[in-house]
Amino acid sequence: MELQYRNYSSVFLEKQRGAPMSAPADRARALRGRRAERGSTRESILNRWVPRLAVGAAALHFVVAFTVADWTGIVGHGFVNTVGDDTVPDNARRMATLWFLMAGIGFLAFGTFARWAVKATGRMPAQIGGYLLLAGVPMAIMQPVSGGALLTAIGILALLAAKHTPPLGEQ
Repeated sequence: MELQYRNYSSVFLEKQRGAPMSAPADRARALRGRRAERGSTRESILNRWVPRLAVGAAALHFVVAFTVADWTGIVGHGFVNTVGDDTVPDNARRMATLWFLMAGIGFLAFGTFARWAVKATGRMPAQIGGYLLLAGVPMAIMQPVSGGALLTAIGILALLAAKHTPPLGEQ
């Protein structure tokens, strides 16, 4: 068996050597194989939506970081050592700006990595769910009116996706 990439369908096709098939037949065979790789509808939905939800959480953090933030004060003081100075009256707002921006970058990394891993391996890494729970549960306990519940929910969905999607070798 050899893997062959077709630009017109952007899926990997398995094809036996010496047995040429027409392009529509190749595409139909590849799509049947991809459906079998995905497993049930529930698993494919979780594998698709967990990365989207993580990127959505990143987008929410970026929106807050760039709208509620005090960028004029940060830029006005030249970026360097402009956050964490208790003598500045709006330091708490600047700290929130910094942490919303950093959290957004982290959630974007989780979401894009999860998407890549699902495409490359066909399954959700359980670590994604574990790390999201590690961040979400303490946040939801210490500050109930926050995004902790959302992170916890995404983490649980990621763990469900990882649990219900068998490795490629076991399909």
